[in-house]
Amino acid sequence: MYLGYSVTKSGYVFIPMAFGMMMFAQIGGRLVGRFPGNYIIALGMFWAAFIMFLFSGLDIKWSFWHISGLLFLLAAGLGAGLPALTQAATSRVPLQEVGQASSVLALARNIAGAFGTAIFATILTNSVYTNLINIQRYSAVNTTVASTLQTVAGLMEVKANIAAYGTVFTVASVITFIGGCAALFVTDQKRTDVPLGHVEEKQAIEL
Repeated sequence: MYLGYSVTKSGYVFIPMAFGMMMFAQIGGRLVGRFPGNYIIALGMFWAAFIMFLFSGLDIKWSFWHISGLLFLLAAGLGAGLPALTQAATSRVPLQEVGQASSVLALARNIAGAFGTAIFATILTNSVYTNLINIQRYSAVNTTVASTLQTVAGLMEVKANIAAYGTVFTVASVITFIGGCAALFVTDQKRTDVPLGHVEEKQAIEL
């Protein structure tokens, strides 16, 4: 809104992020089994936390490619860690229950996303209010022209909103970093069970 992008152009900004998720999810999937899963998850989250921290310096002067490039890099960290996280969540259940475990994992992600949206929306709203008060407190406008006062009020609102988004990204980067630290303690195990059909075939051969 503050960058003056249309609805279509705003959607274009997120296209690189979608490609990044698809691309690096494939790379992360290939890394599973070659490296410890907890390291892959942690590395992806640490990288995502770093990119979020860069977003905390969000400025209205940022270009389209600056924002979309950072979103692509953010997706790189998130996408690379997702396959290893799924593997860790489903490796400890019997093979015939993997579908149910994946469904529970997806449900947990959706619930966490809903709570996260509500929490960060609250942080954003409170930050806008606090920033606006602080800006007005330390600002002096030496004019009585109505149009100028209206312009100044609009600029104060823009500044308060941009700074609020910076606060949100700072909090998100800290939470993501803590999640990366927690990921180091995630354990998975190599699956030793085989599909039921393979078991029956093996028993038939032995007979």
